[in-house]
Amino acid sequence: MYVYRHYNERTNEFTNYCYDPKEHGDSEEWLLVLSKMDKEEELRERYNKENADYRFQNAQSRYSANPDDFDVPPIDCLPDSSEDIFDQAFPEDKPECLEELQVRKIIDQNLTKAQQNLVFDRYGAGLKLEDIRLKEIARTGVPVTQQAFTNRINRIKNKIRKLIGPVMES
Repeated sequence: MYVYRHYNERTNEFTNYCYDPKEHGDSEEWLLVLSKMDKEEELRERYNKENADYRFQNAQSRYSANPDDFDVPPIDCLPDSSEDIFDQAFPEDKPECLEELQVRKIIDQNLTKAQQNLVFDRYGAGLKLEDIRLKEIARTGVPVTQQAFTNRINRIKNKIRKLIGPVMES
């Protein structure tokens, strides 16, 4: 037996109806399907209640009762959803820090391509020195000791520090 409610628009009332699949020659599977649909609807209603913006709804009802109490309608205070949420979270044209731009300019103008790649692998991609060293050995076929590689990165860092000093003071 399945009981469902029907809304009558003429009388503005709900009426309960009973459905027995055996009377209509239907299988018991209909009861399972209908019960599943009811459960999904109940969950949907529950989630809608949980996710409702009651603060906005209250403000909207107060505004419709007395608009003079508000400087701006509540609907105008909602965030703009016409933009993609990804674009809002990660804008492409975000302004960079002036120091970062100056450091990047120094790296581009004063370091060789190999040194730039080493700096970008280490500090841009966040790779470990050992991983960069092994990658370079695989690429060139020339064995490089850990100490030699550490000395190379230290020389690059010292060179950048010397070049940054006058720039950061100005």
